[in-house]
Amino acid sequence: MSDLIRLAGLYEVTSQAGGKYFRGGINSDAGLLLLRNRDRQTVRDPEWILYISKREPAAQTAPEPVTEMPTGDQSFVGWQDPIFSKTDER
Repeated sequence: MSDLIRLAGLYEVTSQAGGKYFRGGINSDAGLLLLRNRDRQTVRDPEWILYISKREPAAQTAPEPVTEMPTGDQSFVGWQDPIFSKTDER
């Protein structure tokens, strides 16, 4: 059994300037960004730096309320729910 705990998946991205970085997320509230350390001066300095950011909530719009039954689309006519259409085989 491994002692590793999966935190998040990261995706490799190429910037418009051609640089590579990684991004991902922990959940809907926190994002991850892994960037190459541009200030690296010695081999003891980290090559990559991991940043965490707060994600802005997505704009949510309320769906329009249904005021009447739609007409014209009858694709559901004749459909039977497989759960409720089964015969009792006891």
